[in-house]
Amino acid sequence: TRCVRAYPGCAAEWPAVVLLLIFVWIELISPFSSSPMALALLAIVYSAITFAGMHLYGAQTWLRRGEVFSLVFGVLASFAPLGVSKVKPSDTSGDATASEPGRLVWRSWSATLLNGFQHHSLAMVSLVLLLLSSVLFDGLLGTGLWRSIEPLLPSDRAGLIASTCGLIGTWGVFLAAYLLTAMSRILGGSSTTLGVASRYLLTLVPIAVGYNIAHNYSYIVLQSQTFIALMSDPFGFGWNLFGTARWEPNLEAVDARQIWYVAIGAIVVGHIIAVYLAHIVALRTATTRKLAILSLIPMTVLMLLYTGASLSILAEPIVRYSVPDPGYS
Repeated sequence: TRCVRAYPGCAAEWPAVVLLLIFVWIELISPFSSSPMALALLAIVYSAITFAGMHLYGAQTWLRRGEVFSLVFGVLASFAPLGVSKVKPSDTSGDATASEPGRLVWRSWSATLLNGFQHHSLAMVSLVLLLLSSVLFDGLLGTGLWRSIEPLLPSDRAGLIASTCGLIGTWGVFLAAYLLTAMSRILGGSSTTLGVASRYLLTLVPIAVGYNIAHNYSYIVLQSQTFIALMSDPFGFGWNLFGTARWEPNLEAVDARQIWYVAIGAIVVGHIIAVYLAHIVALRTATTRKLAILSLIPMTVLMLLYTGASLSILAEPIVRYSVPDPGYS
């Protein structure tokens, strides 16, 4: 794609952050999230924005800086054990396999999260924290605490405004808390708050992966079964190509106990991996082992608070629907 102009450096990844916030708002809060017509129009608008961005600034530049899904899936893919090799200019060994671009290669878990300490912009930090806080806020919407607030609001529009403020507020609290943990100058040297936040940013990826597994496990198990029916009638024309068009999902495939164990396992393991990766980063950047351990205290406290909030939000609906009402007979 022809590049018309240079991408403004001050824009950083903020276009992707704004688009992700809009996408989350549409999914969780908007009244038209279940309207096929509205979603189709939004898809057209989003496609137009993407093509316009690639035309103005070049395809690779826009996909790397402004296209939200490229950035989101790129962040999540950094935790994957399978990657794509790139050319290594410093490689003079003559090994074509090692330097040939585009080859699928196996790598150790989290290798990409620890390779170098490239500088991330505040926009990229905000993007990753929005990934974490949006999933947490989605769980908060299903709790009794949030439902106790809704009747106090005078109208549906007030509820829409309250939910929007809640989403942005949750994001702001998590972003501020993360930056506060990075304000410590224990690492020494000339590190700034953003510099420290950049070093540890990708260590949060396992938490995002774990919480997404915890939050979407039951949905994936139940909704994936609809694929069996869709194979026979993919366009809704009344076909029955393979005799499975009337297949209905087995709603007993998961229960509250199974969901809880998967959720707590995914969240706890994700946080353990995150703390381990943060410890490795601290050891590589701190001048002494003691300073490395001390530098991790604020981050560890923040992760513990996030774990507690996540588990309590996940447990509240399960406990409410699993424990019989004492007054019920």
